[in-house]
Amino acid sequence: MPTTKEDVMRKLIDAVEEDDEAAVKKMLKVRGADINGCLQGGYSPMHAAARHGLKEMIKFLLDNGADVDLVTSQKKLETPLHVACHQGQLGCAKTLVRSGASLKAKTKQNRTPLEVAEFRGHDDIVEYLEGKGVRDAKAAKKKLKAMKKKKKKRSKKSKSSGSLAGILMPLLFLLFLVVLINLIGS
Repeated sequence: MPTTKEDVMRKLIDAVEEDDEAAVKKMLKVRGADINGCLQGGYSPMHAAARHGLKEMIKFLLDNGADVDLVTSQKKLETPLHVACHQGQLGCAKTLVRSGASLKAKTKQNRTPLEVAEFRGHDDIVEYLEGKGVRDAKAAKKKLKAMKKKKKKRSKKSKSSGSLAGILMPLLFLLFLVVLINLIGS
């Protein structure tokens, strides 16, 4: 039997992830779990349902007072719609949008749900959200291209710009050559 608030939330989220509506009802009524409560990182029952593609569970949670735009911790600021878009859960994304989820909410990285879906390559969700008038396709492609270019540049920069391995490897190779030449010369 869960004793702390965190234990109760963990049990509630476990029940959501198992798609066990009866156990969720029990946790809400008998154990007094908060439907909008979160684990330490901000992970809530709505985020769990969105992550696992449980659109009927999302409807159930919403019918029982869950916040459609509940955000995770200040570290990420993700709504359940962001999570659905990240995981490629089109059915959940549709359910959340129909239930009034914000299409303009931004994560800590300043990304909307559409931008998350674009970045993750979930074209079906991108097409659906664009159909909701979120943004025209030309602007979306331009934004995605810029995001990918920035990511590639950041990756390239971290590999080459002054990294210890980038400096030491050529020096170690030269040292190896000097030792080899001395061995051959002796």
